[in-house]
Amino acid sequence: MKTKLDDIRMAFIVSRGRSGSTLIQSILDAHPNICAPIEAKFVLHLATRYSKTTKWNSKVIARFINDLYTNRKFRLFWDVSQKDLNSLFERYEITSFSDACKVVYLSHHSMFDKNAICLIVDKNPLYSIFIPSILAVFPEAKFVHLIRDARAATYSHLASLRQKNVPQLAQEWRILNKAIEGQKSNGLNCYTIQYEKLVHRPKVEFDRLFNFLDIPFTADLLDAHETIRKKISKNKYLALKHHQGIGQAINIDQVNSWKTELSTRNIKLINSICQQLLKEYNYPIETKGTRSSLLIYFGEFRAKLKNWLLRRMFCLPFALRSGIYNLASLILDKKFK
Repeated sequence: MKTKLDDIRMAFIVSRGRSGSTLIQSILDAHPNICAPIEAKFVLHLATRYSKTTKWNSKVIARFINDLYTNRKFRLFWDVSQKDLNSLFERYEITSFSDACKVVYLSHHSMFDKNAICLIVDKNPLYSIFIPSILAVFPEAKFVHLIRDARAATYSHLASLRQKNVPQLAQEWRILNKAIEGQKSNGLNCYTIQYEKLVHRPKVEFDRLFNFLDIPFTADLLDAHETIRKKISKNKYLALKHHQGIGQAINIDQVNSWKTELSTRNIKLINSICQQLLKEYNYPIETKGTRSSLLIYFGEFRAKLKNWLLRRMFCLPFALRSGIYNLASLILDKKFK
């Protein structure tokens, strides 16, 4: 008799990028009853073709699996063979798109030993503007909103990802967090946590987070970095340069590095753009912002255009989006081969 998936709950981590979501994901995945895989966005990618499918026979499942491998991050980083995925699907009763997605999550090869999985956690900064789409697939899902000081997050983008447009980066922080706050006001089942508090008192904050997720927390989970450090070289995704800190213990050394690394001008720009939310999140604004600047408005235009393009991307017909992924693979994937 095939196993039903109804008892496996879903949770999603939403945040601005470079806010510590990979840290949370790694510690959650260290729990034996939690599956918290690396990000892939396959739910958004496959939803346009399968979200309304009600009959999941072997033919539909075979096509679903083939289509899954058109997702670049799944194909590049999850290291799951189609044979193994087919075998896993045979173990479960699939009655909906959400069931099929759960099986894909469960196929992820974790660095940690697992027992009976009762919670799947998916983290991706992109989900911040796609929460309604996620809820359409998983209406009972919980969300974790991770917040980091706009100046620190922006500096991390500059230092780790070599991005340069400070006004655009600050506008993206504002727009994404504002989008999440809008969903909270609509009754989203969400827990909010600040990165700075998390690294200063990890035991307290993780205990509260796990309590929200209805999973027992034990302090040994904070040693997840030791396992990751030993195995990270075999994980192409976590071995990427911008994840280099994931194999280290939680520390507070870099929390306020933006204060000395960002120029006064850039701090003023970020303050101007993010002032309202910074105040709401109780972050001190140490210098006055710039009242008006063409850079600010142009940064807003670029940030909104980027989000508009992302939304349109996941509204495209499946075949067209797959073609775009294939083209991107030709250009970007050589270094992973």
